[in-house]
Amino acid sequence: MKRYLSVMALAARGSLYKLLGVFFLMTAAEGAIWMTVPENEMNKFSDFCQSSWVALIFALGFLAVMFILCISACDYSSKSSYTLRRLLVSEPAIYICRTIYNIVCLLALWALQSAIFWLLARLWASPDVVTPQKILMQFYNIPLAHNLLPLAETSKYVSNAILVFSLAVTAASFSTQQRMGRKGFAVIILAAIAVVFFRREISFLADLTLSIVSVFIAGCSVLNVWSVRGELNEDAKD
Repeated sequence: MKRYLSVMALAARGSLYKLLGVFFLMTAAEGAIWMTVPENEMNKFSDFCQSSWVALIFALGFLAVMFILCISACDYSSKSSYTLRRLLVSEPAIYICRTIYNIVCLLALWALQSAIFWLLARLWASPDVVTPQKILMQFYNIPLAHNLLPLAETSKYVSNAILVFSLAVTAASFSTQQRMGRKGFAVIILAAIAVVFFRREISFLADLTLSIVSVFIAGCSVLNVWSVRGELNEDAKD
């Protein structure tokens, strides 16, 4: 178990500070936008969440996180390679550890944006004017907030979980393929789909379609990695 934790520690060392920088910039930018929204007790939170700038900041933050997760693991320094050789960790084990680490980072991004929305909603809500029920209705009526915090809509939680897992897998596949001298495009396609879908209110059928497409793309990326690995092993034997 310790050696697998060491693999994740290596992943964190190459990306953690960059991710924290992205999170800080997202929070600061959205806080600045909140300060510019006109003081309207009934509509300020709705105006903020539906601002195109907020959607753009979240999209850029998400893409930045995906970029960091992909690029930071494309190559290892001599020191990291030496550590991995000492740990005797196989490439499949590294792949799985990277996927788990990617899931944690993506969940941190989701938690941050959800916390920003929820905390601002609490700051905005005056008990005399805005009831808790009205806050919940705001989340239902705003596509980005609703997709992040579906509340009682279980299907969206399932869809989000599948999407996060698929993004983590394709990011791990990208870095693995790069280290093998190949190109990986699955993560680019899936990240673009995620950006488009999260900005819109989507139905149960769209959630189902997104889940199926995500699993398909992630599955293709895994098969591609294993096929390339098999080719390299055959070449090494020859």
